[in-house]
Amino acid sequence: SRVMITAGSLGFYHPFGRILFCDNDVLKSFVPCGLFGDWTAGLRPVKPYYWQLGGNRKLLEIPVSTIPYIKMPFHMSYLLYLGRYSKTIMNLYLGIAIMLCRISRTEPSFLLHPLDLLSKTHVPELTFFPGMDMSSDRKLEYFETVLRRLAKHFRLVSMSVHARAILHEKHLKSYNGESSRSIAG
Repeated sequence: SRVMITAGSLGFYHPFGRILFCDNDVLKSFVPCGLFGDWTAGLRPVKPYYWQLGGNRKLLEIPVSTIPYIKMPFHMSYLLYLGRYSKTIMNLYLGIAIMLCRISRTEPSFLLHPLDLLSKTHVPELTFFPGMDMSSDRKLEYFETVLRRLAKHFRLVSMSVHARAILHEKHLKSYNGESSRSIAG
């Protein structure tokens, strides 16, 4: 199994993400929350799938990982949030995520943001973002812990390697891009 490590887009369909980012007046001016879907986006599959775009065109969707079955996110930002309170709770949460990914045969797409490794000493203008009060040393320690745990169960690869491997798989589901509300699963 692979896990894709990517720095990428924000997917705030989960209520925690919306509370953390979209319900914050300062962050709301930087994050256009309406672009990230509504609660129905949480009904989408946790495994990669194709959007049928018409004709023979299709687009590969690689969802940012949420914990299978319970659809709770486990990106580095969420793990850092938990780690602020307890490294033990962070590790337990990650362990549950890994276990449920393995049981469901879901290859994680683990999201990283630059701010997951930076602190307010690096970018004082961004101190209003959650977690910027944690030191970079502490974030790096947690990051290394998380990567070691993921590497025990998955082969860590870049987004492009992960996408190429998925494109060779024949069992991906397809959904009509015009009827995205019908996606569940």
